[in-house]
Amino acid sequence: MRTTTLLNLVYSIPGMIAYLLTIIAIVKLRKKLSPSFTAIYLITAFVNLATHINTWIMYRLRLEPVFFFYYQWMMQPEMEFFKWPAKADFVFNATIGMYDIASNPNTSVIPVMISMLVFGAVMLIICSIMSVCMNVLIS
Repeated sequence: MRTTTLLNLVYSIPGMIAYLLTIIAIVKLRKKLSPSFTAIYLITAFVNLATHINTWIMYRLRLEPVFFFYYQWMMQPEMEFFKWPAKADFVFNATIGMYDIASNPNTSVIPVMISMLVFGAVMLIICSIMSVCMNVLIS
């Protein structure tokens, strides 16, 4: 394992544990806090944790030979749907010994912009539903 990955793990794992403890504390104190604050905080926390995990998968683990199987698997034709919004491909760069993210030249900017708009609208709906559900659970 690379030194930079180990250093990233040294601050990432305790940071995620601290974040989870903060979420637990907010849930336990929910009666003393505003329901809308609690709902917004929890939604934001889950989005932040998901983004952190996604960043590890997309940018940090591609440097590790142990995880090369994942990037080879993502390049299979049947996985095209899961790369839909960005259409990013992983290309092995033998010079530096890691996978690089290469954009697909067959994709124009307009479909990507439309897909980002649709993704944003779907995320807004999901966050609204989560907010209503959390307000019901908290009340």
